[in-house]
Amino acid sequence: MKIFYARVSTDDQNLDVQLKEAERIGADRIYQEKRSGKNVQDRPEFLRMLDTVRSGDTVIVYSIDRFGRDMVDIVTNVKSLHKQGIKFQSIMEPMIDTTTEFGELVLGILASIADYIRKYNRRKSLEGIAEAKRQGKHCGRMSKLDKDQQELVRVLYKGGKSMLEISRMYKVSKMTIFRIVKGEK
Repeated sequence: MKIFYARVSTDDQNLDVQLKEAERIGADRIYQEKRSGKNVQDRPEFLRMLDTVRSGDTVIVYSIDRFGRDMVDIVTNVKSLHKQGIKFQSIMEPMIDTTTEFGELVLGILASIADYIRKYNRRKSLEGIAEAKRQGKHCGRMSKLDKDQQELVRVLYKGGKSMLEISRMYKVSKMTIFRIVKGEK
């Protein structure tokens, strides 16, 4: 089956061009949505499509950027399909077509580039965090409780109050209290 996935990022954008292309190629099924590509879990039609496709099917998109938010995300999604025996095609980027040997080669090259980008970004991020910590800067999410409140949480806990009682007292999650007590904040 030819499965066409069409997506625009906002409600005021139009799917017409993509849907006309789906009709032109004779798509057997069309999944469409107006959602950001940022988070796969926020794309119900994308997830429904993934549940529906089977080995031997071909997933087709108008443009590769409709399939994910960045190259790492796109390649990860396409490789996942490929492992299940599902082919992938992009109308606007015909070199990304895993129904051909050349398309599989291009996917492999893109996968290597995406892997490099992922590792590079991770290394740069860790370097930046380490440098910020060396400079005494706070890294990560700010605590919901200030330093005085955190100290009082530790005293209350050592004095026998449960994490649940303390969390209710400060109207924060038990996990917030756990992190403070265990010295993570």
